[in-house]
Amino acid sequence: MKKEYKIQSKSTNGIWVNQGYKEFDSDGEAKTFARNKSIERGFEYRAKFIRNLKSESVENVDEVEEQDKVETKVEEVEEQTEENEEKVDGDDVEKIDYDFADDHDTDNFPQGWWLKKEFVAKDGTVFKFKKEQPHLYRTLKPSEY
Repeated sequence: MKKEYKIQSKSTNGIWVNQGYKEFDSDGEAKTFARNKSIERGFEYRAKFIRNLKSESVENVDEVEEQDKVETKVEEVEEQTEENEEKVDGDDVEKIDYDFADDHDTDNFPQGWWLKKEFVAKDGTVFKFKKEQPHLYRTLKPSEY
């Protein structure tokens, strides 16, 4: 006797999304199908038992259309996830350079000195937006603090 199963995949945000309905002869066959789909697609899949089928079933047109909508939505989410990962991994992300703290005793600088557009330390070192400007060394008066 055939059994009907709902095939679902787990999205990146942890929500189970319906991928459609499929008929299997046994529970083991359904689990094997879900396991193979997980390996193939890289997402966790599961097959949930719905009901025993008495005779050959005819696919409902509404279910097929709904399945297509769900698959399209899942593909859109996967594409957005890939784009976001590329943005994070790409060169667009500004790297913060902390090496200036090793060269200077920043303990004697006032709070928020790195937020100023231009800051001149008492020894004459010039910083613009946290970055030292060696070519401007001792060319400006020290900032008041």
